Amino acid sequence: MGSHMDKTGDVERESYQKLNPLITRISSKHNYTKSSYLQKRGIDLVLWNNDRQLTFEIKATDSNKPEYKTMFCEVCQDVRTCSPGFMYMVESDYLLWIYLSSGRIHLLKWKPFKHWFEANLRNYPTHYKNDTDTKWDTVGILIPWYDIGTALGKHQYGTFYLDHISGWEPRLTNLGLA
Repeated sequence: MGSHMDKTGDVERESYQKLNPLITRISSKHNYTKSSYLQKRGIDLVLWNNDRQLTFEIKATDSNKPEYKTMFCEVCQDVRTCSPGFMYMVESDYLLWIYLSSGRIHLLKWKPFKHWFEANLRNYPTHYKNDTDTKWDTVGILIPWYDIGTALGKHQYGTFYLDHISGWEPRLTNLGLA
């Protein structure tokens, strides 16, 4: 297995380990999945909350990288193959972004965010990056987390730190997850 896959697996394992208390708080029945069918639809996690099935896409920023003030909204995964980025692949109910270095979570309802993103993407800078592990040239839109929170409001977006458990409850309640 190549170094990118090893690194990706490590980040996934670390994110799930750190997220486990939050996941357990939302639902006692959950499935962290590697199903290729669900993965292609941008679904990493399936939870049941009051007999409601909820799906989550999880994005994790490596623990050796800092917490960024912007969300990298990937629109093209690799320009050589024209493969779409996660912004056009995700079909989940929620997007959960964790910064492993700080434990900060950004949690948002996917459909309202995607609608807002499509209406506003031209207002933000395009960013090109080369991933040295995969050799992909990736394209994304950089949007400040503050703008996302302001646009979506507290019933569609919440941010908190994993180690501040008292901060979870109001955000989960606002998002319909408590």
